[in-house]
Formats: sequence, C-alpha cells, structure tokens
Amino acid sequence: MIFWPVAIVASYAVLWFQARIHANDSILMILTMIGLVPLINMPFDWASVGFTRALLRRGCERGAMSPLWLGLIDFAIGLALLLLLAASLVVALHLVDVVVSRHRDGVELIDMPKRLIALYARPGDPGNWWVYLTLFSTLIPSALNLLVGMISVATWYPRRQRLELRRKIGLLQPTGRGTTQHSILQALSLHAFVGTLATGLLMWGTLSLFASLAPYVLEMYLLLAVALTWLLVV
Repeated sequence: MIFWPVAIVASYAVLWFQARIHANDSILMILTMIGLVPLINMPFDWASVGFTRALLRRGCERGAMSPLWLGLIDFAIGLALLLLLAASLVVALHLVDVVVSRHRDGVELIDMPKRLIALYARPGDPGNWWVYLTLFSTLIPSALNLLVGMISVATWYPRRQRLELRRKIGLLQPTGRGTTQHSILQALSLHAFVGTLATGLLMWGTLSLFASLAPYVLEMYLLLAVALTWLLVV
C-alpha cells in the first residue's frame, strides 16, 4: 500500500529535478510515459482484473446469474473505471506541467487542453494511439468477460424447451435416425443461428454506442483540463 503513493511522489520529484537541470523534452516525456503513467494506471488495472475474476467465479456457482448479465455488469464496471482513469490521467499530467514548467520558462511539457483538442479533431492520428492503449488496457478484462457473456447467448435456451429436448433425446434409440432426431437437429440449428445473430448485434451495438458517445466524453475531459489550468496556474 505504501509503495504506490511513494512511487508517485518519487516520479514527480525526479521530473522536478530533471527540469531543474534543464533536461530536454525527450527525457522528460520518457520519464512521464514510462515512469508516471503506468503508476497512475496500475490501481485501475488491478481493480478491473479483480472485478472480472470475482464475477467469473460467481458465474461458476450453482444458480448464478446468466453469463451475459454478469458480462454486462463487468463491462459497466470496466467503463466506470475507464472514466475514472481518464480523469486521473488528466489531473496527473497537468500536475507534470505544474512541476516542470517553472524551470522551463513557463513552457508546458504536456499541455492537456491542447492534446485533448487534437484528440477530438484527429482521433485517428497515430500520435494519439498511446492514449487508447493506456486507457483501454483497463477495459481488456471486462471486455473479455462481456465477450464470453455475449457468446453465451448462442447457447442460451428457455427452460421449457430445454426440458423437452432432454425428454426427446432420452427416448431416442441408439441407432435411430427418425423424425425426432431431425426435429432436435432443426431446433438446435435454429437456436444456434438466432443466438449467433444476437451476439453479433450486441457487439455491433456496443461499438456503435462507443463511437457516438466518444465526442461528448472528450468534451467533459477538456472542461476538466481547462478547469485545472485555471485552478493550478502553471
């Protein structure tokens, strides 16, 4: 528990010292991206993995909720952690400017408002990929759990029809190839098709929702960055 806050304070201290001895921008950016950002990311990644493991364990218990619902819950938790991580990174990177800019004649190293505007205007720019990798690493365990839940739609079957299929299968002869077998095959094939189609629609809807909400989320973080710039004058 002590290591994490001590390591963060040490990272800012190293950045302050390097700025004081007039280290170049490349050294300061390396220290920020490799030293500070992973430390900010670490508790959110561990929290995401912890929630995913707990919900997967819950899904293995008798009488547990459907894997789809557990996956959706996990994904919602992952999104909440993602939003908190993004806000924490905005604050942490602005504090980098507060620490180092005093020894750089007021020139900011990160300039979060400018970077967020660039992300909003050019989301596909390769220079912004590190942002996506940093943020969505937190979402990977939850996304995998949601994927398992979505795929489980293809194996879901109403209890009444499931019991009827079990009854019919129990009546089959070992070497029989009658109409009962064909009816079971048709029922399972239709269900697999509907379940697979539902899985694809769920995935498509999730991606579409992300794409439509991304600009509004970026605006929210831009307002946060501007507020920090006004409150914590560099």
